[in-house]
Amino acid sequence: MIAESVGITYPLFAKLAVRLRRAGLLTSVPGRSGGYMLGKPADEISFYDVFSAVEGPPALTPIRDEGNCKVHAFLRAMQDKVIAEMAGICIADLT
Repeated sequence: MIAESVGITYPLFAKLAVRLRRAGLLTSVPGRSGGYMLGKPADEISFYDVFSAVEGPPALTPIRDEGNCKVHAFLRAMQDKVIAEMAGICIADLT
């Protein structure tokens, strides 16, 4: 079972699987021999795709934009760098 192999409970796995299926990253195969499989090739799924499906888009900046505030500009730049790094790594690279 996938949940056991990655060290999480089945209820947590089921919750994550629903989110990943909604994002098109996972498909379920019904039936006795069914299970889960990737919704597209592993080299087409980025770490950002998975993270966003499970947690939502990363956000270092507050919801409310404070205009030209230097702190907000710094946080936006850091957020862009984090997203770019996450988007540049695919699941195939991690397996």
